[in-house]
Amino acid sequence: MNVSVGDAAAELGEITLRPAVPAGELRGLVRGLDGEPVPAEIVVGGTEIALETDAQGRFSVEVPPGSYVVEIKADGFVGQRRRVTIENRGVTVLNADIRKKQ
Repeated sequence: MNVSVGDAAAELGEITLRPAVPAGELRGLVRGLDGEPVPAEIVVGGTEIALETDAQGRFSVEVPPGSYVVEIKADGFVGQRRRVTIENRGVTVLNADIRKKQ
C-alpha cells in the first residue's frame, strides 16, 4: 500500500487489525459500618480508572480483564485496598463496609 502525505510518498508494510479485548465490569457498594451509603472514590490500580460512587454509594465501571488492587477512599473514613480479578465479559462485585477514622 502506498500512502502520500504532501509531496512525499511512503510504502507501508502489512497492517494487522486485532479486536479489542472485551472488558469486564466492576461494580459494588460502599457503606459505613452503620449501613449508610458513603460517597467514595474508587481507584483501579495499574490503570487510569478512577470514579466516584453515586448518592447511594454504588459504582460500576468497565475494566479490562486481569487482576487489580482497588483502592477505596472516603473523607473521614479509613481507606481499604482490595484485590479483584476481572474476567472477560464477566461481572465482579466489590462491596465494602468502611469505618470512620478515630
